[in-house]
Amino acid sequence: PVVPIPKGQDKKIACIVLNYKTGPMTDTLVNWLKNVETYKNKDIYVINNSEDPSCTTATHTLPENLKFTNGMTAGLEIAQKEGDYDAYYFVCSDIDFNQGNDVLENLVRVMFSSDDIGVVSPQVNSFWGDHMAVSASDVDERIWLEVTATLYRKETIEKIGFWDKEL
Repeated sequence: PVVPIPKGQDKKIACIVLNYKTGPMTDTLVNWLKNVETYKNKDIYVINNSEDPSCTTATHTLPENLKFTNGMTAGLEIAQKEGDYDAYYFVCSDIDFNQGNDVLENLVRVMFSSDDIGVVSPQVNSFWGDHMAVSASDVDERIWLEVTATLYRKETIEKIGFWDKEL
């Protein structure tokens, strides 16, 4: 069932998009998040993890390529310093959503429907192929999620920490 988000109680979300030499794809995703995604109570941080001048939407550029895990961690640390968020949405720049324009809105609804939910992720497709696609009949509770587009509750990160920087 769809859980309504009460008016005036929208959760504040930090969207963290990591760019690594995929400027045009990153820009397409960021423009989708800004202009198409229906969930409005969000800030978007575009972390340029390379010297990629084609990424016109970058909000922050790292001094060197920190790779995936450390690049996302740097994005989290930037967002934590710049705002107070209820959840963090980590999004890889090379994905495509085919479930409509309310992906984040639906994730927020599911996430905050229960205090027992700490992490949620939608079905995604990659521009590189359908290897991450999951049929709707296979979607249910899982012990791990594909980290290409994952919403983490703030309290989950505070309680158990974020990704291992040594990975």
